[in-house]
Amino acid sequence: MNRNWSEAFSGQGTSVLRWAGTMCAAVAMSVGVAPAFAGNATLSLSFSQTPANAGYGQPATFTATLTNGPNASNTINNVRLSLSAEGGATPLPGTAFCQLSTGVICSLSGLATSTGYQLPANGTLSITATYYMPQAATPLPKFVLNASGSSSNNSNGPNPAAYTTVISLPYSAQFAPPPPVYPKIAVSIDQQPITALSWSSAPCANLATDAADCGANYYGQYKVRVQNNDPVGTDESAKPFDIVVSGTNGATYADSLGCLAPCAPPPLPSSPATSAVFKIDGLIAGGSTEFTVFFRSPNQTSQATPTTPAMPTSFDATAKPIIGPRFNPQVDPLDTLTSKSTIVLTDGAPEYISDVPPVGGSAKAKNTLDPSGAGPFSSRVDVPSYTVGNAVGSFPTTLDIDLKVKPGDTSCSSWSPKCLETELDVRSNGNAVTFAEGVALNGSQLVITMVRQASTLNKKPSSVFNATVWYTDTLTGNRTAIKDCGSVKLTTAERCVAQRIDMTGTAPDGTRTGYVKFVIWARHNGKIGY
Repeated sequence: MNRNWSEAFSGQGTSVLRWAGTMCAAVAMSVGVAPAFAGNATLSLSFSQTPANAGYGQPATFTATLTNGPNASNTINNVRLSLSAEGGATPLPGTAFCQLSTGVICSLSGLATSTGYQLPANGTLSITATYYMPQAATPLPKFVLNASGSSSNNSNGPNPAAYTTVISLPYSAQFAPPPPVYPKIAVSIDQQPITALSWSSAPCANLATDAADCGANYYGQYKVRVQNNDPVGTDESAKPFDIVVSGTNGATYADSLGCLAPCAPPPLPSSPATSAVFKIDGLIAGGSTEFTVFFRSPNQTSQATPTTPAMPTSFDATAKPIIGPRFNPQVDPLDTLTSKSTIVLTDGAPEYISDVPPVGGSAKAKNTLDPSGAGPFSSRVDVPSYTVGNAVGSFPTTLDIDLKVKPGDTSCSSWSPKCLETELDVRSNGNAVTFAEGVALNGSQLVITMVRQASTLNKKPSSVFNATVWYTDTLTGNRTAIKDCGSVKLTTAERCVAQRIDMTGTAPDGTRTGYVKFVIWARHNGKIGY
């Protein structure tokens, strides 16, 4: 009877424990802990992770802990804990270890503890191991660990009467946001084939004190090439980024040509700026784009003073990609390489070849190599601003200037044994350009400035205003005198002399000083001398 009552109570108690275990398990699972029971001992599993948010492709450490709950009155026996990662991932060598809260030494067989350990109430057995996390991919990978623990309340070893419990718990690693996918952008900047580049000069304000070459704007011309070196078909490679192009030594950004979609050029600067930002709104893997950038050369200055730096002999132009800040969401900028190109400044050369930006500019050539010693001669052509496009008075692409200056073979006047001749060739798309046909010459078309140092003149001219300026037909060799602008019909004239400037003088020793200058307005190419 007692046995039957005892058995009945025992069966009822088992039912009650089964119900209580179910309820406790539900509560424990809600906080990420899996409970189990061995007699009146509560067995649970838990995980911890370091760092709290693992980095893809980085190591992370995990600890699985088996606990005999605080409400247990029995010590549990035959405790065993194992840890494994899905997909067969193994921990880094030498990083796995186990630990018992009782201080008893535990040992690992692979990643499973051996049996026979005891855990009192609140006692724990843990396994710690470090794994490398998977690389980020699409879709993002997971990393799952499985822990399995078992115990018994039978101190005499396993037998049918023992309350043996087994508990298991999967755990998914917590990841930090994946690292951004940066496109592999390479940039280069190279000087275009300019034979020489002169210093720019301040605007002409007072002819009595201005430099002979006042009002000149010379430009260094650079080709910027941008390449996405991601393999063709790479996902997420077409992300927006910037290219920052900068100048040094007082060179300022002026304008650009050819920055077309996906490239967006910056607005023209309202004041001198040493750099400009070109926006690239996505460049597909394997794709490339290129554009031309113009930097105004620094002004020519005299010797250095406490407030004025020495005249620069060169300037650098650099291009650097800025990748990351324009991503959505924004990420830290990638450390990228800078490309640099250096251009040397001179006072002109016998030939100058350059594009002129849409804001307009100058081209200068200087002859200092005349074997007769009759130099130096210098000549400059100023091209006005223009619009890229097909509007009236505009030109579809760049203006290519090929300016040559050389001493002529014949005399232009009694006081100049050799002509200073300027041959200019302004082209657009390979075709000679005519500026503003039917519109009066007014200095907004081609402006040719020819300067000759007084020391090169054989004798003092009776008057620079009586000198003859010639136009020579390059096909026939016929020479025609160019009249002053005040004596021609400006709406039909092809060229005229706008100014004759005599800034010469004589030193006490009789040496001629200063210069003479002619300013000619023209509407198309030609060969001009005086």
